[in-house]
Amino acid sequence: MKRVLLIPPSEAKWELSLSTNPGRKPVQKLKPVPKHKMSALNRALEEAIPALQSPASLSSKLMDMSFQRAIQSKTCADFKAHYLEANIVKRFQSTDRETAEQRSQAAIAKLLDSEVRCRVTNEALTGMWESAWVANNTTFRKTMARARNIVRRILGKFPWEELPRACNFGPGATSEFSRKRAALHNKWASSAQITASAMPYLLAFEEWAGLDLEQPCDAGIVPRVAPRWSENCSLVEANKVFTVPKNFERDRVATKCVTWNLFFQKGVGKLIRRRLQREKLLLADAGEFHRVLAKLGSATGGLATLDLSSASDNIALSLVEALLPQDWYQVILDLREEWGLLPDGNYVRWEKVSSMGNGFTFELETLLFYAIVRACCSKGSLVSLYGDDIICPVKYVDKVVEVMSFCGFEFNREKTFTAGPFRESCGGHFWGGVDVKPFYIKNLPNDVVDVFNLHNDVVRWYGQYPREGDRFFRVWQRCREIVPRKAWGPPGLQGVLWAEWDDCRPVYHKAKQAFSVCQASAVSVVEFDDGCVGRYLQNLWEKSDDIEDINHSSYRETGKELRWVLRYVDRTQWNRVTAETLCT
Repeated sequence: MKRVLLIPPSEAKWELSLSTNPGRKPVQKLKPVPKHKMSALNRALEEAIPALQSPASLSSKLMDMSFQRAIQSKTCADFKAHYLEANIVKRFQSTDRETAEQRSQAAIAKLLDSEVRCRVTNEALTGMWESAWVANNTTFRKTMARARNIVRRILGKFPWEELPRACNFGPGATSEFSRKRAALHNKWASSAQITASAMPYLLAFEEWAGLDLEQPCDAGIVPRVAPRWSENCSLVEANKVFTVPKNFERDRVATKCVTWNLFFQKGVGKLIRRRLQREKLLLADAGEFHRVLAKLGSATGGLATLDLSSASDNIALSLVEALLPQDWYQVILDLREEWGLLPDGNYVRWEKVSSMGNGFTFELETLLFYAIVRACCSKGSLVSLYGDDIICPVKYVDKVVEVMSFCGFEFNREKTFTAGPFRESCGGHFWGGVDVKPFYIKNLPNDVVDVFNLHNDVVRWYGQYPREGDRFFRVWQRCREIVPRKAWGPPGLQGVLWAEWDDCRPVYHKAKQAFSVCQASAVSVVEFDDGCVGRYLQNLWEKSDDIEDINHSSYRETGKELRWVLRYVDRTQWNRVTAETLCT
């Protein structure tokens, strides 16, 4: 019996995954959805959500009014309906080029505003421990001193011996590699950009790896294992700023870091993560733990869920200097990029320590915020952090807000909840202990995967099949008309359309004593490349055996191809998961 992966209903989203499970067999490629069926679905969606008929008329004020009605609701059902109205099109992305440009410009404007805030914070906190105003504010000084002690206890001395093996390239774009060329083997083979302050780390890494050794032996000279990257590196001092979709008003800003800097940044991030895990933070189930705490807080009112606005863009360099040990601070100073290249060609000298895209930003912000919040609360208080998602006792919220404001941070009022029966954290939305998570329409569906997601979101939100007359009944109907019956499966399973047992048509396999349904999955497309030095180095570094029956030193992934694959399931999955998912 093959193991079947079930995910919690609140996280049930179709995701790309390699079909390497022996229980999955490629069947056929996904065919495009007929245009008339997709048009019918989009029309039904626009009828259910009139705002989609004219995306230019989307208004944050109307959404705020719906949110306020939700907060003032007396029953869970009323809250759930108003909360959905306030969020359903919040992340919608118009395909209009002019609108997209406006979102990008708004994101850059907010980034520059955060730089002004960081500059003010740097002026206030530079030399903080000798500052007169800090000395006069004894409560703030004591709290920050306690936070500094917490940071130093967690980090200890910088572990130089751990750093090399912790480093690695990431799958994303960098200053010299576009998203399409960002495969790890390309970076191992030809990365050639680094900042001047990070160059000593690369030279030390090459020496540590033995790449510069040429020793005599009986047969002559032993050749190098690989060329030294530093011989061909060029010095680059700026990362590249770009934007990614966030909501209909504004994009999110991130940076493409300098390639070799990112390699070492990820190592520092991993070192911080390991030490935070000793504090029970950033564990594999950290997101689920935060959702449980949010549910508990909504039911009891004792825990608050706080969220910072543009947290990573507001971490001033002086704050890091004040709280981190000197050896850790120096490494971070060496590996960060001091300058950023904006989309308009102008340069900005960063007042912040780093932004999203940097290899240690997430771990560093978790560490700093945890130390500050922990310092604000009494010993033994339940405090948990996941990035800028903060959970702490309600009675300490005022002190947390005050100290955080001194450090240059501002809380997001739409995601900060300290009173009433509602709490939200890490994608968990609860009212009085009941799951009221909304779903989001980011764009109109255009393929079968979008149809899966839309249908399953509707079913999850209703907690059952919608009934005739319900707002999304016709949307639900159109989705079921598009997806072939062979791809209907148990609720909670990714890549299938959720349906009850009586509606599905699973095929029984006597030899395997199991049923099967067709699941949408992304199969890796690979090509052989016997001369790929980068692939050889990557496999040596990672000891990879992700894909069976392929010589790892000679293949490279060129993309992914959507296919139907067989997924073996058990009859009890419908009984158990349907009871948990559809009957709330």
